[in-house]
Amino acid sequence: MLIMISQMKSLFGYTTMPPAHGAIQKFVVALQNWRNINVPNFTLCLFMLLVLDLCKRIKGYAKKKSGSLAWVVIGKVTEMKEVIVIAIGICFAYCTMQEDGTALLPIVGDIPTGLPAFKSPFSGDAVKKLLAGPVNDIQGFVLSGAMIAFTSFLTTYASNQKIALAQGYDLDASQELFALGAASSMGSFFGAFLVCGSLSRTALAAQLGCKTQVVSLVIAAVIAVSLLFLAPLLYYLPKASLAAIVLTSAKGLVDFKTPKSIWGSSSRAFHEGLGKDFTVWCVGFVCTILFGALYGIGIAVLVGVGQVVAEATAPRAATLGTVKELGGQMKDVKEFPGAETIPGILAFQFRGPLCFCSAEGFHEELSSRLTKDVKAVVLDFGSVEYVDFSALAVLKDILVKFKVEKIDCLVGAANPSVEFLLGEKLGKGCEKPLLEIFKGMSTLEAIALLQQRLSSPKADRTHSKDMEFLSSVREQEHDLLHQHIENTHVIHE
Repeated sequence: MLIMISQMKSLFGYTTMPPAHGAIQKFVVALQNWRNINVPNFTLCLFMLLVLDLCKRIKGYAKKKSGSLAWVVIGKVTEMKEVIVIAIGICFAYCTMQEDGTALLPIVGDIPTGLPAFKSPFSGDAVKKLLAGPVNDIQGFVLSGAMIAFTSFLTTYASNQKIALAQGYDLDASQELFALGAASSMGSFFGAFLVCGSLSRTALAAQLGCKTQVVSLVIAAVIAVSLLFLAPLLYYLPKASLAAIVLTSAKGLVDFKTPKSIWGSSSRAFHEGLGKDFTVWCVGFVCTILFGALYGIGIAVLVGVGQVVAEATAPRAATLGTVKELGGQMKDVKEFPGAETIPGILAFQFRGPLCFCSAEGFHEELSSRLTKDVKAVVLDFGSVEYVDFSALAVLKDILVKFKVEKIDCLVGAANPSVEFLLGEKLGKGCEKPLLEIFKGMSTLEAIALLQQRLSSPKADRTHSKDMEFLSSVREQEHDLLHQHIENTHVIHE
């Protein structure tokens, strides 16, 4: 929509238009200036839009009639619909030139011929004046340059990501940033503006079916040839033709299917996670329309980051129980009402990183589940990506309290990095170990070990006996799994 509104000036043929910020304000200003509409320009642009739409429809019909040579030729011709529109526009502008040499409608006009000369970017008078001026000017220049670079990256990445999602390929943000920096650095030696991915040109390239970076080389070659030989011909090119091409290409980028699909999701799916995406989309859409692409994208990014922080400060936790229908798997008792908790043992699952902003939430969730009947606790850390120092301090306080209250505690399903960190800071790696770490122990194994400890006298609880018990449990699991694989293999044979 921003692309379409940016073409309002060329659509109505305004020679000048008051400045405006935001898409809505630009749209209003364009309508308020209706008395200055260039009727021939507006009529030509509408005609060009009809021609482009007609060519697109003929192309689709020609594909269905691909068995006929005539339709194959027609289909190939309609693929060059943009060239056709440009040719019609140049002919119209040339034929309607007035006697005094002025055009009936806005045209591109004079284009400097020849290729730009190679020169150092530091040799210009403006640069010399800046370097010779006060320090405040240099500081302002650096700040403005950083803002422009940030705007360039956001605009480029947003437009490219839209095409990447539509065409099903991945986009590397760091590669895009490197490409922009390298291209701008090289362009500075030829007096070029800052390189930035254009919303309108990106849409046009996607509409034309461009697939590889070779198109950039072709564009550069065409521009070079045009500057050397075709500048007089392009003098008569109407801006209405360019506006029609851009508007047609931008129409394919308007996508309301994504928010519609999210809104049509079930209530649970919407509240479980899709609602956050819908909020970011709505905020980005409204703010982009009101304030422009930079502020819209920036505010949407801030909202997304805010949601991540809010989710981290309000982490999700669950009490696990065994579900017989699923072969004894451990599931959330709220999501599976038939799940049975283990008597005397609290299986507590924490979901998300355990860091400074979620540590207190972890403490509160765990404490709220502790009752007088709990004699042991299993911390399921399968969904904990990392643990920071603040969370270690909170976890240490919890383990000290467990030790005073004689509550046994084990960690299950932790990833190797979390397991190593807990062992070093809370296990055998510290002076006063508070947590016993068993490498690679699952949540079910931790529960089985705690049941074994609770059922045996305290004097018989040693690390070596625990390891023997775990080894026997794992051997039984291995034998059952191996037997199942062999039985399945026999059945298949």
